Amino acid sequence: MMEAWPGSIPQLAWMATADGTMRWFNRRWYDYTSTTPADMENEGSRKIHDAKMMPVVLESRRASLASGSPFEMEYPRRSADGSYRRFVTRVVALSDEQGVVQQWFGTNTDIEEAKRTEEQLRATEASLRDADIAKTFFWRRLLTSFVSRSRRFAMRPRY
Repeated sequence: MMEAWPGSIPQLAWMATADGTMRWFNRRWYDYTSTTPADMENEGSRKIHDAKMMPVVLESRRASLASGSPFEMEYPRRSADGSYRRFVTRVVALSDEQGVVQQWFGTNTDIEEAKRTEEQLRATEASLRDADIAKTFFWRRLLTSFVSRSRRFAMRPRY
């Protein structure tokens, strides 16, 4: 029953033994990564990580395994077509009554679209700030020019 539930969620999901050995992945994991259970044996999940991020991911994972504390991190995962998308990974320990970790349950949620939307929003905000600055500069310059001309005109002797 426990393995049926994570198989139906939209995230990539997996389970690991108390020592962190991966033992189960849901169907979405295999569909997204185009891997097989045999591919995932012996730390095969490293094949779908961005190599630049691996040291950070592994260190964070080690710390979580040692402490039994939850793990959360954003990093890219390679898809079946070879492209990378950003995911937030969340891992929790499933412990017995004495608090001893029995296994780990993790999900990987695709956040690529949300991140792109955030980036577009930041770019739009920056453009609007720049436009507002330019507009303010234009009006100040126009007003300064008008005032300056008005003063010069007012200072001319009238005959």
